[in-house]
Amino acid sequence: MKIKSLVSTVFLFYLILMIGFNEPAFALVWTAQTSGTTSTLNDVSAVDANTAWAVGTGGTILHTTDAGATWTAQTSGTTNNLQDVSAVDANIAFAVGNGGTILHTTDAGTTWTGQTSGTTNFLVGVSAVDANTAWAV
Repeated sequence: MKIKSLVSTVFLFYLILMIGFNEPAFALVWTAQTSGTTSTLNDVSAVDANTAWAVGTGGTILHTTDAGATWTAQTSGTTNNLQDVSAVDANIAFAVGNGGTILHTTDAGTTWTGQTSGTTNFLVGVSAVDANTAWAV
């Protein structure tokens, strides 16, 4: 009888928790941002609450330093679609895309420099750890 009472107590406690802490209390709040581009954006990488890069079709690279309130287009030097971006810090990021494209910036995107990938295949992912080390697939 004690086990049945314990199970009932645990169930009641669980029920009270579920009623008291419903899902909306834990939900994240998403706020839509205007990118200012008509290009399809494929990826975004943020280094902190304010600074991020987004990449997309036609070599599109966008950069924000104000939590997405404004996005500035950066010159990528390519018209290849960019599929992924990995930001290391506020100055360093890598972007990859179609045709084996690899781009790298060390000056917050003022200049993007092409890197030799050794392939013309689509690159769809990149992960960078510092200004000199990144992996692309």
